[in-house]
Amino acid sequence: MLEKLAATFIHPFDSLRRRLAVLFAVVLLPPTVLSIYLAWSAFEEQTEKARLSVRQFAVLVSSYERDFFRDTQRLLTGLSAEPAIQHLSLGECPDTLARALENFPEYVSISVADPNGQVQCSTSETEEPVSISHLRWFQNAMLSRTFTISDYTLGQTSAEPVIVAAQPIRDEDNKVIGLLFIDIDLDWLGLFVRGAGLPADGVVFLLDKNGVILASPKYIFEPTEGGLPDAATLRQVTQRKLIDFEAFGRDGQKRVYSSVALPHGNVLVLFGLPSATTLGWIERDLLTRMLSLAAIWLAGIFAAGIGTRLWVTRWISQLVRTARSYSLGKFDVKVNFDRAPVELRDLGTTMVNMAQRIEMREEDLRQSLEQKDVLLKEIHHRVKNNLQTITSMVNIRMRSVESDDARRALEEVQTRVRALALVHRYLYESDDVRLVDLRLFVGELCQVLHDTLGGNKRHIAVEAEVDNITIPSDRAVPIALLITEAVTNAFKHAFPGGRRGRVMISISRLDEEHASLTIQDNGIGQPDLDARSLDQGMVSQGADGMLQGLGMSLISAFARQLGDELTVSGTSGMAISLRLRLLPKGRRKGTVSQKPITDETAASSEDMGNVDADDGGAGQAAGDQESWAEEKSVPLPGSVGQQAS
Repeated sequence: MLEKLAATFIHPFDSLRRRLAVLFAVVLLPPTVLSIYLAWSAFEEQTEKARLSVRQFAVLVSSYERDFFRDTQRLLTGLSAEPAIQHLSLGECPDTLARALENFPEYVSISVADPNGQVQCSTSETEEPVSISHLRWFQNAMLSRTFTISDYTLGQTSAEPVIVAAQPIRDEDNKVIGLLFIDIDLDWLGLFVRGAGLPADGVVFLLDKNGVILASPKYIFEPTEGGLPDAATLRQVTQRKLIDFEAFGRDGQKRVYSSVALPHGNVLVLFGLPSATTLGWIERDLLTRMLSLAAIWLAGIFAAGIGTRLWVTRWISQLVRTARSYSLGKFDVKVNFDRAPVELRDLGTTMVNMAQRIEMREEDLRQSLEQKDVLLKEIHHRVKNNLQTITSMVNIRMRSVESDDARRALEEVQTRVRALALVHRYLYESDDVRLVDLRLFVGELCQVLHDTLGGNKRHIAVEAEVDNITIPSDRAVPIALLITEAVTNAFKHAFPGGRRGRVMISISRLDEEHASLTIQDNGIGQPDLDARSLDQGMVSQGADGMLQGLGMSLISAFARQLGDELTVSGTSGMAISLRLRLLPKGRRKGTVSQKPITDETAASSEDMGNVDADDGGAGQAAGDQESWAEEKSVPLPGSVGQQAS
């Protein structure tokens, strides 16, 4: 499970289903992106319209205020042309101003000041003369010489907040001879704002250039009005740096604001609507469209995936499962591709036909292999019987031979033949003729050698300690012959004069491909013989200083065939050690060959003349035995016995 999950992350597009899903996703992506673009364009257009509606409300409010100030300007212009005002007639001026004020309750008072700022005439009764020359709005009005509107200020006769509308008085020469001004009640400005028919959740403020509220529908004129933006934002608004914008009010509610400046002074109208009311539905509409498009896109991919599953990939999955079953040898799996696409149906039919042919071919091969196995076992059985026949013939011949040397030679031949017969018996009795259990084989070989060489009579034991090792059958013959020659030499030379003793055969695994083979006796040995390897020459007690003989030649040849290094020592009994290769050279671990003679075997056989180690041959004809041994003997540092066999 974890391996499949890791493979999914490492190779996410190996699956045909995922590739088809990606393909459908890519196909559906352009129309989806186009739809998203159109939805975003519609969102921006609707947002702009919503902001424009806020702007229109602000303009509507400003139009009411503009009309009011325009009417005020007309009133002041008309009054400034009255003779009583022109000549500052103190007797008629108050009456003229009072008559003008009767029909305008939004005005607190109307006054006339000379160019020095002294109030000469007013509808407000004051006990002492009033000077307004120090007021900024008076100074601005005298400098502008046209109709102006002041900032938030207090009335000259009361502490009530007002704004002042002023108009210069000019004579016939257009010279400014005074200033006519009106104190406007801010409560009445709030009434005008209220009469504009604004949305109930909207907020509107009439502000001066300092951000002070001049009018509001709620008649609250404190600067902490909840609907106003924060002070920093409001400062930018009064400086005309922000006109249409979105900000949080001091009450924490987000609004869309729009500001409009009025003429004739630093007075502006600020209108705001909650963003939830103005833009909320637009944002919700955009979100709905985006989610709908995403849902449509995912639904398309899902539907495509389901469709490809029903129409394509499930048949491919069935093909994969069928192929896996066939790979495991289960050719009886039934498949049904009746509803599959014609291409997959043809492929499934082809796979079924192929599986049937493979099954028929495997059955033929199985029968042929069984026949060959039976034949091979029969061959080994016949070879073993023939070797037993040869042993019997040698035994008959031994009875008629009077020479001890000839009898010993025949006994050695008989021992070698019995070793070969044992190998072939193991092969035809084994379930797998390619492999031999080395522990059982060497144990039984030691028993055969003990009985054949008269171990009971001579009180010489032959013991074996072998690890659990399985070797190819073509290695069993040279191992059997090498052990046979070594044990035979030990019986002949290591225990003279009825000496009792023991011959130990030990095979222990070194690694997957090598083992250590040691054949050691506790006989008389050769104390003056140091341990030497195969290529160090040969030391012997012979008169000529050379160790010769058929047995030693065979041991040397088998050692070259089986291992890498042969070492012989005679310090405490004779010992022969070989680093044994469990597989022939060039053969890899896990492969088993039924080839009876390898190249290495052929090479060893070439060194041995006509001796075929794998087939258990003993050499040339008996008459040529000594000459062959002299020509083909291999130098060794010693032998298992004191004298060559």
